[in-house]
Amino acid sequence: MGRPPRKLPISGAIGPSPEFSLTDESWKKVEAAYGCPLSDPVRQDIVEATNRFLASEVFERNAKSSKPAIDMVHAIKAASDKLWTKFSMAGGDAGAFAQSAIKEHFSSPHLKTEPYEQLFQALGEVMFH
Repeated sequence: MGRPPRKLPISGAIGPSPEFSLTDESWKKVEAAYGCPLSDPVRQDIVEATNRFLASEVFERNAKSSKPAIDMVHAIKAASDKLWTKFSMAGGDAGAFAQSAIKEHFSSPHLKTEPYEQLFQALGEVMFH
């Protein structure tokens, strides 16, 4: 049996979480399997712990496959590599205009690096962190 597909570690959920409860008859079966009677506080602890566990069930059930996110990261990395290549080859009027546009739109006066370095630092942080 293969591994299940990987899922995203985050998920939105709609709907209530399942609730766990046992009938007296079911508790008798649990006690028979356990080998001794369970007090009411122990039963309550079991119900509360199980319900805390089940609270995440709706998120697990609705979690999406990680493949689209991984594909998106690869596409962004490829676009980033292509952008880096374009900038490193840019010269003449086109290169001067590109540098001007970067200075105008991608610079922060709080950073001491050049605007194009700020842009690539931001892209690097998106890609590798």
